[in-house]
Parts: sequence; C-alpha cells; structure tokens
Amino acid sequence: MEYWAYENWRALGHKLVIHVSICGHCNKGMGLRGGTASPNGKWHGPFKSIQDAKSAVLSVEAKFHNCAVGCQV
Repeated sequence: MEYWAYENWRALGHKLVIHVSICGHCNKGMGLRGGTASPNGKWHGPFKSIQDAKSAVLSVEAKFHNCAVGCQV
C-alpha cells in the first residue's frame, strides 16, 4: 500500500495530512482536481509506509494529521 502526504500551508495555520493512495481525496497524489496546481498546498510521495511519509517531510514545519475521510490510516 502507498501513502501520500498533502501539505496545506493555508489550513489551520499549516498542516500536513497523510492519506492512503486510494483515498478519493488523495487519488494517488493527484488530489480532487486531478493533479492541477493548487494555491493552497502540494502533494508529497508516494511512500511505502506512514512512517516513511512522516520521516520524509520532517523538514516541513506543519502539524501532522491522518486523513479523517475514511483512509483508515
């Protein structure tokens, strides 16, 4: 299973949400808009585990969250 992290620098001051790649909000790193550029953030990934995702984006000064929309992360 793959994981992606979405960095949103406008939401809640700056947050990073970890998603399972098959989540509808993630869409394998393409997001709801199908990979178009977003003024709010960007996708990081893919990663092989949640821990890999967190480790790879440790330099991002953001609050970590798991997807609350059914990702089961």
